[in-house]
Amino acid sequence: MANYAVEGLATMNEEKIMEFYDLCIRSIETQTAGGREGHFAMKFTGLVSVDVMSRWNKAQQIYLYDILELNASPVELSIDQLQQNLVKHGVNLTSEELSVLYDSLKIEGEGSLNRVDRYANGHLL
Repeated sequence: MANYAVEGLATMNEEKIMEFYDLCIRSIETQTAGGREGHFAMKFTGLVSVDVMSRWNKAQQIYLYDILELNASPVELSIDQLQQNLVKHGVNLTSEELSVLYDSLKIEGEGSLNRVDRYANGHLL
């Protein structure tokens, strides 16, 4: 079993990231040599720079709070409102894509998305 706790670099350094990636791959290969079962856990953010993590965070905030209206009234979010919110951010989905997204956010049942649906299933990463 292996676990690496790494945070992103302050600035992008592909050479350092590749060194860490190679170390991870070697660890997995060593753990599972000969068909042994192994477990490997790593935070994905260890392979990106802080500026990329900051942009991901910004994207997550926009998605949850502007597009999915997590803290807004009304409590329910209709498929039409979701589409309008996406368009405000320059995202134009086909009807099929919109339906797939909307349905993927629901925990269960019919109707509009409630706050629990949107919080539980609205995280990008």
